[in-house]
Amino acid sequence: MERGGSGPGRRRGRADGLPPEDFTAARDARAAAARSAGDRALAEKIHTLRRPSSSAWAANLLVRGRPDEIEPMLQLGKALRQAHHDLDGPSCASSAADSTC
Repeated sequence: MERGGSGPGRRRGRADGLPPEDFTAARDARAAAARSAGDRALAEKIHTLRRPSSSAWAANLLVRGRPDEIEPMLQLGKALRQAHHDLDGPSCASSAADSTC
C-alpha cells in the first residue's frame, strides 16, 4: 500500500479501517468523488480496490491500533504454521493457548 500522498493506496488505507461490510460503499463514494473532481484515472484505480478479507481487516486494525502487538502475532503465526507443517496438533493447540494476542 502506498504511504503518503493522495494516491489510491492512501484512500484504500482509510477504507480498510472500516468494517468490511462498509468498504464497498466507501470505495465507490471515493471513486465517484475523484471522478467528479475530474480525475478519472484515480477514480478507476480506486474502483478496482477489493474489500479486504476478514483476516486482513483484523490485521489492519491491529497494525493501526496496537502496533506493539504485531511481533507476538507474527510469532504466533510462525509457530502455528510450523506445527501445522509438522502435523503436530498438540503444538498447534499449545501455541494458540500460549498466545497473548
